[in-house]
Amino acid sequence: MSTPPEDRTSELLKGSLDVQRLAAAYLAAKTRLDHSSINDATKASANTFLDYARAALEKHRIYAGWEFLQSFEREMVDEFKGTALRLRLESAKAEASKKLKNWRACAADEAGKSGDNAQDQELRDRLREILYHVHTQSQNEYFNIEQIKKQSRVIAVFLVGSALLLFELSNFITAGVDGIDVDAFRLGMLSGVFGGMLSVAYTVMRSDPSTRIPQLKASLGLTITRPLFGPLVTFAILMLMHQGFLSFGDNTMAALVALSFLGGFSERWFLGLVERINARATEGAS
Repeated sequence: MSTPPEDRTSELLKGSLDVQRLAAAYLAAKTRLDHSSINDATKASANTFLDYARAALEKHRIYAGWEFLQSFEREMVDEFKGTALRLRLESAKAEASKKLKNWRACAADEAGKSGDNAQDQELRDRLREILYHVHTQSQNEYFNIEQIKKQSRVIAVFLVGSALLLFELSNFITAGVDGIDVDAFRLGMLSGVFGGMLSVAYTVMRSDPSTRIPQLKASLGLTITRPLFGPLVTFAILMLMHQGFLSFGDNTMAALVALSFLGGFSERWFLGLVERINARATEGAS
């Protein structure tokens, strides 16, 4: 005998935290609909969204599941009347003022401007419009967070592979340069990669979830290439130290590692360093 849909949903409460949250929200929405007194047509429409949400939940499609539940929420606006409707509208307006910005904030603010004598149907329409903007913003932010997670995994794999490849090519990179300590170069190169990875991690943690989706996708390629700047910086610093253009303490391996880390973490610091060296060289030649 097959398991009833609600029983399968209850079983999902034992899944991951995201699945549990969605399953709990679905069950609460199902109970709400069962006890609602809205008209049959609206109830049928709301129930359709719940069916879609349950199907998404069973396939662990969290993003789609929440989107269907939010569509259900907008359908259920019809159950609010009188004072309860006005209170719900004020709550939605307050939520919109905190979460929305740019054109969505303007649209929600305009939708919230109702007169004292507004009828319930007008208030429902205004509430539904505000909820649409709040829900869309919420879904965009959730999608962006998922994109950031995916970027982090791709970046980690790419960087590990790149670091190993550069490590193996270190002999070839330093070939023909007399007096170069290959081991020092390797250690400095890894330090530069680590500095770049730390810089990327810092950038990802500070990423704004409200960033537009196309911008977030476009940033993946740029984010991946940033840590590769570290090994290039290491080679440049090593050459500058080797030729006497740059001195840091006793120019030991520790100095190379420290400077490589700084260069990998902050491209701006390294470019400033190069500009200062160039300025000194220009003054010396004049």
